[in-house]
Amino acid sequence: DFRAKHRVILVDEFQDVSPPQIEILKLLLDPYKPCITVCGDQDQSIYGFLAGKASNTFKEFQNLFNNTKVIKLQKNYRSSGVLVKAAAALISRNPLQGATSAAAGAYTDNSLGSRIVLSPFKNAEAEVKSVCDEVERCKASGVPLRQMAVLFRLRSIGRDF
Repeated sequence: DFRAKHRVILVDEFQDVSPPQIEILKLLLDPYKPCITVCGDQDQSIYGFLAGKASNTFKEFQNLFNNTKVIKLQKNYRSSGVLVKAAAALISRNPLQGATSAAAGAYTDNSLGSRIVLSPFKNAEAEVKSVCDEVERCKASGVPLRQMAVLFRLRSIGRDF
C-alpha cells in the first residue's frame, strides 16, 4: 500500500496546489500519523487561473493538520537588496496578506545591486522595440551577443520577438 511505502510526503510550490490536489494529499497521507512537509510562498502564486489559491491553501493546510509548525524563510539568497526591499514594499500593500506575509520581513545579505527600471509599454510592439534597442545598446558598448539573453516567464510572450 502507498501509505506504508511512502510515510513522508514533501510538496514543493504548495502555493499553486488546487483543491482537488489537496483532496489527493488527504488520501495519500496516513490519517493517524500524517507526516507532510510543504514549501511555498503565498506571495508567489501564479496559477490562480487553474484554481490554485495560495492564501486559502495555506490556511486550509493549517486547519487540516493542527500541529502545523510554520517556518518563515525570510532570508533571500539570490536577489539584490534593492529587489528584496522593493518586493517587500509592494507585497506589504497587498490587502489579502500584507504584514502577515513572509516578505514583510524579507532581507538579504547581498549587495544593493542595480536600481529597478520600470518600463510600461503601450503594446507588444513597443516592448519588442525597447528590448531590441537595449540589446543593440549593450552590443555597441562591447557586450558580446553570446553573453546576452532575453528571458520570458511564459513562452507565449516570446512570440512577438
